[in-house]
Amino acid sequence: MAVKRDMSDSGITTEVSRPFSNPIPLAAGRFYYDRAQRSSTTSMTNGHYHNMYEIYFLAAGRCRYFIENKLFEVEAGDLVLIPHGTIHKTIYQNTATDRHLLNFSASYIPPSLLSEIRLLFEQTIYRPSNALLPDITAIFGKIAAEHGKADAYSKLLLCSYMTELFSLLLRNPSGNRAGSKADTPIEAATRYISANYPSPLTLEQVAAQSNLSPSYFSRLFKSTTGFGFKEYLTLLRLKQAQSLLSDTNMSICEIAYECGFNDSNYFSSVFRGFHNVSPLNYRKQKRTEP
Repeated sequence: MAVKRDMSDSGITTEVSRPFSNPIPLAAGRFYYDRAQRSSTTSMTNGHYHNMYEIYFLAAGRCRYFIENKLFEVEAGDLVLIPHGTIHKTIYQNTATDRHLLNFSASYIPPSLLSEIRLLFEQTIYRPSNALLPDITAIFGKIAAEHGKADAYSKLLLCSYMTELFSLLLRNPSGNRAGSKADTPIEAATRYISANYPSPLTLEQVAAQSNLSPSYFSRLFKSTTGFGFKEYLTLLRLKQAQSLLSDTNMSICEIAYECGFNDSNYFSSVFRGFHNVSPLNYRKQKRTEP
């Protein structure tokens, strides 16, 4: 089932899929697994960011992944490693795909491996050898079989499978690392947006920075990143607002202006539309979390 939210003023139209049935209770940490097989007619998924780590395993097909300011080509067998708080979007082309997706909180990372795992996630794309691929596939199979049981042993088993996966990746460094595509005007534009999002940026202004016409820039931005210009700008602003709400005592009004929203009521409306909670209640929730 998918719930579609259309926030036309913010430029965000997202399809929030809800494939993660029976999540393990928050007290035990958060862990979600999903598998999706797509036909060649599927184009792209919604872009987002979240406060969990993500591992995307492409078992078959190919796609592009836009992660922060870089575009990656992903092939069958690749794992995409996404740190928490990272804006990302999968862009599917005219090919059938089969992918596994994991979202998990830090409690599923062995404390003794935390520093090594953080370095591993900086790699972004892990391309296993042909000899290693069956072992990785088998681990995802065990995770799929265990996920959703949510009994007294679930977290213990899932943690063990994640430890097995991490140990396998760390023991066998990716010998053929997939880098991002050659730097493009759109990647340069996203870096410019990231550096200037508090300002009243317009599509015309950013297009001029790229020496492109606004209409061509808009089409190229969408086809390259999967995001509309305004959608991407709003996501950046919301992401920063989320951080300020959690980590500072700034007022809602101050945060709105700090993040590029010129009206605090409009900011609250957009934030609520995206997060299903007001900025004030989001701050209260974050400060009562264990």
